[in-house]
Amino acid sequence: LYQQSGGWCWDRASCDKRPEWYTGNSRWESTKAPGGIFDSALFAGATQVYLPYCSSDAWMSEMGFHANFSKWFRGRAIRDAAVDELVAAGLLGSAHRLVFAGVSAGGRGAMATIDSLGERLASLGMPPPFGVLDGVAYQDVPPLN
Repeated sequence: LYQQSGGWCWDRASCDKRPEWYTGNSRWESTKAPGGIFDSALFAGATQVYLPYCSSDAWMSEMGFHANFSKWFRGRAIRDAAVDELVAAGLLGSAHRLVFAGVSAGGRGAMATIDSLGERLASLGMPPPFGVLDGVAYQDVPPLN
């Protein structure tokens, strides 16, 4: 389960600057072949799910509609819905190990929510997820020149 990257917004000004494709789903492709780690033999035969990013909340929020920003922040709910779909389709069950991955905002959201996902999977009788996190460290320091 791979969460797409794309930064995030935190106030009205930053949300207003977000590209349209990160604030809605009207431009999504029906399938995606992201390449990279997904092409490795390690995941041959695995069900691979790519979650495109539209919530602008680094996949962490369950806040819903925020009137001050005119945005929906439901990244965690989107991830949970994807897990529900996989379980309903029989693609995720007690015999499966979920690899939860992402880069940048997707990785940051995976890092922040992997424990709650693990609790959710445990309630389904599944082992804890394995995290593959890339580019998740954000330091609040001035850039080096």
